[in-house]
Amino acid sequence: MQIQTYEDLLACLDAALAFCETLGLARGSVPGRFGDYRRRIERLIGFITAERNGQGKEEDRQELRDDELEYVMALTESMQFVDVVPYLQACGADLRRSKVRDVLGGPPSPHDESPVANHTRNTLFEIVVASKFWRARQRPNLGKGADVEVNFDGSEYRIECKRPFSPTGVESLIEQAGGQLRRQLAERQDGARGLIALSYSKIREGPGFAEVQDEAMKDEIADHI
Repeated sequence: MQIQTYEDLLACLDAALAFCETLGLARGSVPGRFGDYRRRIERLIGFITAERNGQGKEEDRQELRDDELEYVMALTESMQFVDVVPYLQACGADLRRSKVRDVLGGPPSPHDESPVANHTRNTLFEIVVASKFWRARQRPNLGKGADVEVNFDGSEYRIECKRPFSPTGVESLIEQAGGQLRRQLAERQDGARGLIALSYSKIREGPGFAEVQDEAMKDEIADHI
């Protein structure tokens, strides 16, 4: 289904949550942020309908202004989750249940995320990366050594996925991922190549793209990559 409206997104999210139910993850009590996301999308549809009918309320507009980040996250992460469900359905039963259970948890707002409580969004990012290869008709593996492993165009790749918690943590995470990849490649000796995938979702916490203003800093980060 092509998503063009918030109603489309809500229908697709409901289908994704129904998939969760088939895994024994109860739809009626979806934990963490996706239950909150669904409620926010429903409210957003109601706000827009009221505005179109000339019945919009200032308190609703104020809620959107005050909770802009939360509504943006509800939309973007729901889109991400809906997009990866076909890939998860193609995974083995044990793996998909484990990964979906991890993804459903966690706080709705990234403001409430901490370095020790960011596993759920980290897992979703790994699945997003793997699903990109799956959609390109490859057969990625999750969590077998590296975060993602895939044979692409005849070459083996090991991919470490990192979500920096702050701008100051980017360099250290790149170094950490580089060390992990070097150890894995040295142990396996299979001619594979290492890649590092970075998500800046936590750093920017909202729409738009992170920008590096300092050219020296950009070059230093690129050297580590």
